[in-house]
Order: sequence, then C-alpha cells, then structure tokens
Amino acid sequence: MMGKLPQSITKLLTMVSLCVALAIASGCTQEAAEPVGTLSGVVYSDDKPVADCRVKIFNKQTLKSAMMIVGEDAKYEFKDILVGEYAMAVVPAPWYEATEPPADNRIPKKYRDVKKSDFLTTVVEGENEFDLEMKK
Repeated sequence: MMGKLPQSITKLLTMVSLCVALAIASGCTQEAAEPVGTLSGVVYSDDKPVADCRVKIFNKQTLKSAMMIVGEDAKYEFKDILVGEYAMAVVPAPWYEATEPPADNRIPKKYRDVKKSDFLTTVVEGENEFDLEMKK
C-alpha cells in the first residue's frame, strides 16, 4: 500500500495540472491560423471581357500555385488564400471546355506564364480586387 505523497509534491502536481488546464482553456496549445484573404476580379482582353479561360496565381513566399476557372461573366474569385504577394497569369481553357473558339487569340502569350506576365498583386486580409487587363 502506498503512503501519502509529501505536501510539496502534492502542491507541485496541483499547480502543474492547473497550468495545463488553463493553457487548454485559453487555446494556447492551438496554432494560430495564418491570415487569409479573397482575391477576385474580371479578365479583359483589349477592354472586352474574356470567359473560357483560367486564372493562375503563384504565391511568391510559399511558392505554391492555384488555378481557377473563369465564369461566363469573365469573373474569377479565389477564397481563403494566404496573404502575400502573388504573380498571376491567364491560361486558355482546354479545347473541350471552350464555348467560344479560339480563346488562344484573345490571350496574348506573355500573359500565360506567371514568370512572364506583369500581373502582380498583394493580397491582404479581407477582400481584394484585381482586374486582369491584357493588351495585345
């Protein structure tokens, strides 16, 4: 049979238990969520809206990319993306999805690559709008 623990050890265990409980209750054990924003806009070529394409974004800090289908209204929207600086490109839709051939003629080649395109934007927390205006 075990005897009683010394009073100093009992106090120490009580304090440690209390600290752990407070840390859990206050959320200190959870990682802080990284700040995110929404990026949206309209795709234009020579001042005319362009549907049947994709918008590609490339985060310069994380080196990750994402692609979004542009709607028939030429609008795009990326939700809950990390804040930071993004390079962007416009890519033609695959031929089997295009409703308005030829999409390639409306998207100059320089805008198809995030490394060559001059589309750069900074996403901050909340709503961010950036129209992509291509010129031939």
